[in-house]
Amino acid sequence: MAILPFLTNLDLRDNSSEVDIKSLEEKEGYAVQDAFETYFSNRKKKRNSR
Repeated sequence: MAILPFLTNLDLRDNSSEVDIKSLEEKEGYAVQDAFETYFSNRKKKRNSR
């Protein structure tokens, strides 16, 4: 199974630049990918330890 980075769209109402927002969106996409990878990895370990 492959877990790809998520496409995120941040709607920030402060004075952040376009470049800053794009960078934050990319980081958030990778953070969600990492969270899913950890979740599924832990589920697999629990299932195999039974």
